[in-house]
Amino acid sequence: MALQLTLQNRVTSYSQLTLVDSTGLYNAVTNPTGWGAPNITLTDVAYAHLLITTPSGTIYDLDIIVDLGIDFQTIAVDELIYNIPSALIGGSLGDVLDDGVYSIEYKVSITDPFVTGYTSTYDIMTYYVVQDSVFKRIAYIPYYYKQEQESLYIKETTTLFMLLQTLIISSIYYDVTKFGITINAINDILSFDIENLE
Repeated sequence: MALQLTLQNRVTSYSQLTLVDSTGLYNAVTNPTGWGAPNITLTDVAYAHLLITTPSGTIYDLDIIVDLGIDFQTIAVDELIYNIPSALIGGSLGDVLDDGVYSIEYKVSITDPFVTGYTSTYDIMTYYVVQDSVFKRIAYIPYYYKQEQESLYIKETTTLFMLLQTLIISSIYYDVTKFGITINAINDILSFDIENLE
C-alpha cells in the first residue's frame, strides 16, 4: 500500500500550532501505509509543504524544509514535529492564535515542484481566546455576589462554562459544524459584557 500521511495536533502553546506527523514507520502487518520501503522513505522527500487556511480564510503556504527547518535527510520518523508560531500564519511572534478552524493540507513529494505525491487534509480547532474570556468571567463571580446583577451574571457564566465544554468536545471529535455553532454562541454572550471585563 502507498504512503498515507497523518497528522495530529498537540497543544504545547496558545501562540503556535504544533503538528505531529503520526504516519509512523512502515510495517507490512501493522502499518503498511507508513514511511519506509516499499513506500517512500524520508530521505526521498524533496518537497514538503503545509497549506494552512486560517479562520479568517487566509492561506499560508509553509515550506517544511525551508520555513520550519526540517531536514528530511537526517530526521527520524518520530521527530517529525512541526512547530508553527503565529508569526508564520498572520500574527506576530507570541500572539495567541485566533479562535476558529484551521484547515491544513499536508503535501509531500519526491519531486520539487510538486507534480504527483501524497496529500492529506485536516481541520484543527482552537478556542484559546474564548476560553480565557470564560475563565475571566468565572474569576469575577465573587465580585458579582455583592451586586444586583448577581443572578443573571452567574447564570450566564454557568451557561458559558457549559458551552466551553461543548466546544472542547467538538474539537476533540473534529465536529467542525458544532464547533462553529458553539463558538459563535459563546462570542454572542461575551459581546454583551465585554466592556465590564476589560
